[in-house]
Amino acid sequence: MVIFVAYLNAFCLCSFTFYCKFVPTNSRLFMLKNDTIYLRALEGEDVPFLYAMENDASIWEAGSNIQPFSAHTLRDYVASQQSDIYADKQLRLVICLANGNKPVGMVDLYDFSPRHLHSWVAIMVAREHQGRGVARMALDLLADYAFHFLHIRVLMSMVAEDNEPSIKLFGAAGYRQCGLFPSFYLRDSRPVNGLCLCLTKPENLT
Repeated sequence: MVIFVAYLNAFCLCSFTFYCKFVPTNSRLFMLKNDTIYLRALEGEDVPFLYAMENDASIWEAGSNIQPFSAHTLRDYVASQQSDIYADKQLRLVICLANGNKPVGMVDLYDFSPRHLHSWVAIMVAREHQGRGVARMALDLLADYAFHFLHIRVLMSMVAEDNEPSIKLFGAAGYRQCGLFPSFYLRDSRPVNGLCLCLTKPENLT
């Protein structure tokens, strides 16, 4: 039974892009889109966009990157993704504008625990599309998908306590502080605390 459930989840995850395009509007998979944006799996043609986003050194402070990525490395990364959160323990979705299908950001589920059903969340939005509500909408769509479809119980994000825009963003999406990690980040050799922000699956969802 455990193997069957894992296989079923893998099949659903690998197939969700197809269903998003062709599913009837009354399906639960409406959760992957709204009138402004939608979320989809990585495609081979996303490599130039990934290259621009991942090599933007201005956002490295918020993550763990310390060096640029080559286009070759990113092509291999995209090719290796199974879009199966149970196999990869992570799932990257591309944020696209509904009008024109232009990719404008990425949202990640990572360090997913199949046993405890929790996952960490990260999000990046291209600089020219920030301040337009894209990140907030993407977090809302991701939470709806994670809670209803993946049955994740808790979503978490680590944010530096001096990163006020990110704290405000996650707070607006319903995340609340559930922990503090002293000296988790470094800013020019200066330690900065990390805030663990959590969003728990509503009790009325099964």
